[in-house]
Amino acid sequence: RKNKGLLRIPIKHKQEK
Repeated sequence: RKNKGLLRIPIKHKQEK
């Protein structure tokens, strides 16, 4: 999981959860 990646695109992080 790229922590920095989700920070740049929080939208993707929301979908992943």
